[in-house]
Amino acid sequence: MKSQSSEVVAGNYVIRYLFAAGGSAACLPVIEAIGVGWFSTISAFFLVLAALGTWATAIWGHEWQESMEERWPSRE
Repeated sequence: MKSQSSEVVAGNYVIRYLFAAGGSAACLPVIEAIGVGWFSTISAFFLVLAALGTWATAIWGHEWQESMEERWPSRE
């Protein structure tokens, strides 16, 4: 995986910017459809999911990385 670090970084940015663009485009129509309260509740739910994902990565991320490196050895 270390030989593919630039590809991973590029993919990370693509995904982040696609989600940011989609969220920006959907924000106002969704608020008009369901209201500010429900939109805030749903946003808080996604925030909690993201926090749990960050926590899981901090706890088990090294094991996940080792597992991936065993499955796909470096192509150096």
